[in-house]
Amino acid sequence: MASPRENFANDARRRSILTVYQASPLSYQDYSGKEKKLDGIDLESEEYALREELAKFDIDVVCRFATSKLLGDFLSQGHQYLHFSCHGHPKFLFIETEYGGSQLLGVDDNLKAWIKAG
Repeated sequence: MASPRENFANDARRRSILTVYQASPLSYQDYSGKEKKLDGIDLESEEYALREELAKFDIDVVCRFATSKLLGDFLSQGHQYLHFSCHGHPKFLFIETEYGGSQLLGVDDNLKAWIKAG
């Protein structure tokens, strides 16, 4: 059994965690309601590269689906590190619905406030 001193030392060495929110919906609806295909993203390669590089700095990588609910839960818990892997545009990000469809997340003051509030 570890002593309180050893437990404290182990806690002090606890690794940092980067949470990666990934989304690669297959399609989206344009403004006219027409279904448009999205190219896939190689999320596995990106995850592998992040894990390999960040392990050198004792940073663990945890990947999650990028849905508004999971992102909101994450932000409300006050985590420190967040990375998005998704299709994007200067005005929006493509995240996923809970059913794998696409959802646009506006990149505006509301999103910035939401992230800062977390």
